[in-house]
Amino acid sequence: MTTHAGEMLCTEVVPRIRSIVPAAVIPIGAEDADELIQDTIAHAAAMLRSAEGAGKTVTGSTVAYFAIKLTRTGRRSTGSSNPTFATGGWVST
Repeated sequence: MTTHAGEMLCTEVVPRIRSIVPAAVIPIGAEDADELIQDTIAHAAAMLRSAEGAGKTVTGSTVAYFAIKLTRTGRRSTGSSNPTFATGGWVST
């Protein structure tokens, strides 16, 4: 990650994520707001790295929006995801 992307992450993206995630994302199971914030920041960092690799320019607000959207749908930065519970559905056995 370049210094410009790191600076954008720290000054533009992280403050937005910290203010929005606790109110906008419903925890699943034993998750708490701090864990969800960390996952969302990890998503944002991956997006910035991907955009840099593709030679694209992005804004901090766009990166924050899509990272929060991923977390709201149940995706986690560790690769585990359970969108059924995040969307209020249920699993029939």
